[in-house]
Amino acid sequence: DQEAAKRIRKMGRPVLVVTAWTIGSALLIGYLLGTLTGLDWPTAFLGTAPGSLPEMSAMALTMQANVAMVATFSSARLITTMLTIPFLARRSANNEKAAQPAEPARAGSPGSQSAAGTPAQSSATSSSAATAAKAGAPGGLHWTACLANGVGGGCLFSWLQLPAAGVMGSILAVAGARISGIQLRRPPDRLRTVAQLGIGILIGTTFNTQTAVQLAHNFLPVIGAAWSVAVALAEGTN
Repeated sequence: DQEAAKRIRKMGRPVLVVTAWTIGSALLIGYLLGTLTGLDWPTAFLGTAPGSLPEMSAMALTMQANVAMVATFSSARLITTMLTIPFLARRSANNEKAAQPAEPARAGSPGSQSAAGTPAQSSATSSSAATAAKAGAPGGLHWTACLANGVGGGCLFSWLQLPAAGVMGSILAVAGARISGIQLRRPPDRLRTVAQLGIGILIGTTFNTQTAVQLAHNFLPVIGAAWSVAVALAEGTN
């Protein structure tokens, strides 16, 4: 929405740095993975790209890559990231806390107030609550308008023959409408569940015995690539 666009503009430089680091490291890891395992380049690069499973699988379908391998890489990266980043973030937070000198709390100072009562946190809490209330407000156009807008964007991207047209076209169409100020209500959760089931079924049909054999031969490179991308994401965030 418009609030998210404002926050992104305020963080423009850090966002560019993190994006450049993440994409650069993923390209390097994908190149090494393709060189070591002999995988085709679309599969190697999409398998190590820092994107979610649905988007990477849709991209793999349009680029004639090995969808099963890309889905497995993405799943391994997700699991490794969930296991790695919390540990690295906790260690980084502890190091920053240890490096800061302790200051005695003074009466009337921000440090003597409770966490809920500090002006900055109270303002942040109020802003978050307002954003959440706005996102979940019953007002705005019916969710079918959001669905129609997304379908239109996906069809336009498909007509233009762009990669991952259905996914990217619908994302940009709905996001663009919300950023421009058009209030589109979110579709019900049941529709999201149906869409996830469809994506899962489509990905599952790409697996076969040859895929299992290929994964067994490339098990260590897959785990190494997933761990490398997870660490690169954590370092880029830090």
